[in-house]
Amino acid sequence: MDPDSEKEVTEPSNDDTSSTEDLELENKNNFLTSVLTGDTESLRKCFELVDDPTLEIANRWLNICDDFGRNALFAASMLGHHEVINELVTRGANVNEKTNRGYTPLHCAAAWGKIDSLKTLVGFGAKVQETNFRGEKARDIANRYSNGDCIEFLDWAEARLILELFITNIQETVADLEKSQGKLSKQDKTAFTNACRAKSEWLNSVQNATTQDFEEQKKNLEMTLEPFIVKLRTSSPLPSKSSKS
Repeated sequence: MDPDSEKEVTEPSNDDTSSTEDLELENKNNFLTSVLTGDTESLRKCFELVDDPTLEIANRWLNICDDFGRNALFAASMLGHHEVINELVTRGANVNEKTNRGYTPLHCAAAWGKIDSLKTLVGFGAKVQETNFRGEKARDIANRYSNGDCIEFLDWAEARLILELFITNIQETVADLEKSQGKLSKQDKTAFTNACRAKSEWLNSVQNATTQDFEEQKKNLEMTLEPFIVKLRTSSPLPSKSSKS
């Protein structure tokens, strides 16, 4: 994680420049130390102490990478420093950053069995279905290292995501079918819309739902909406503009 900085000073520089460079180097080292030790308060001070209105320095720190392409967020994820993860992402770290071989912070947290890291990353929008160069999701990595708690959580997170994506996709499918096959009746359209809205509201408000709960809610919604999809797909296509003229 420590960046290579071997540039030698061959010419004298003025005191102001030297002290500025020394201070930045000290702050950078403090930043890296805070990440590795999980010292969130010191990490926060590192950002607050520098004069960085354009966030140039912060972005430079966040993007310091080792030879594998892992930055500070990867280190915090592997070490289980979930509060540091929160601070880094809030400051602009990309929760879905990838290494040279396609590993994300989520993959690394799963490999090291850091459940709190996984929960924090997913809460910030980490993609549970993202794969590495072997086509492995974070769940596959957790399984490889027999990290049971991580497997269970990632299954839960993916089941939730699948339900969320299903609601979005089915709404888009019906909208597309209505453009070509004809519209649903007002009554059917209302029933369809209400069913999707009810599931979305349940998804956003439910607490302590299990993986099975998400799977059952998806099956229930599929059964409810299937008749509407069948109606649209079996109805006569709308006449094209050319046939009207």
